[in-house]
Amino acid sequence: MTVDFSALGPAQEFYNIIDRNAGLGVLFAGRERNQARHRVQTVRDHYLFHYILEGKGSFSLGKRTWLLGPGAGFLLAPGIACRYVSDSQEPWVYAWVGFHGREVARILTQVGLKHPVFEAAFDPVLAQRILGLTQILEQRPPGFSLAAEGQLMLLLSDVARLNGERARVDLAAKAESHTWAEAAAEFLQTNFHRNIGTDDVAAYVGFHPSHLGRLFRAHYGTSVHAWLIRTRIERAKLLLRSTDRSVTEVAQSVGFRSYSPFEKRFRSLTGTSPTNYRRGSFFT
Repeated sequence: MTVDFSALGPAQEFYNIIDRNAGLGVLFAGRERNQARHRVQTVRDHYLFHYILEGKGSFSLGKRTWLLGPGAGFLLAPGIACRYVSDSQEPWVYAWVGFHGREVARILTQVGLKHPVFEAAFDPVLAQRILGLTQILEQRPPGFSLAAEGQLMLLLSDVARLNGERARVDLAAKAESHTWAEAAAEFLQTNFHRNIGTDDVAAYVGFHPSHLGRLFRAHYGTSVHAWLIRTRIERAKLLLRSTDRSVTEVAQSVGFRSYSPFEKRFRSLTGTSPTNYRRGSFFT
């Protein structure tokens, strides 16, 4: 895929509807073919990501400076002073997006953008993505604000793809407030109704099943499989008490393919059958 930037000229910036309650909200996006030695020194109160399409220049934060060309990007964070300067012979052509929201810090950690500089080979998909976001705000079709937010999420997923192993902090980021075992338990509580097992949970957190099993047992005192079964049965008890679904429907709703294994597991954990439990004298 080739991308032609010859039509890009002086700075153009386009604005989105501001949602102050957004988890991840686009504020504006723009594009520019810089003049030689174009210089910006700024402090922002939002996040601002630039993606370099052509040319060369430097980005400085504190005492450190990076020389950046096509395929690189740089992230301005709220309240952090920085400066960037285009080359005198081959000035930058770049596009940018400004964004904010209560989920931004978590998302940036997930995609590996905690560092202010993103360096990778030029990627035409990412280039098209950020220019497409700018075009959405320029043309403002019906639903443009939602489209802009969706495009930003796709853009950040492109950054994660290009960051490769560095973006494997998808779940490691959660370890700042959750242990790996808690991340696994959260996955089970969300997906217990699906046809999943220990291998699926291990794949989710990125560990070998036996290693996850040791972590999980150390934290919860039980196996991943036992936790999954107990979660399913607890949900089944709730459905039996609060709905008129058939017992077979309840079994299927909580992840059992047929009634027989459901009845066996239910009886082992509650001391009675699902049918007797529903009658009310065994509620626990």
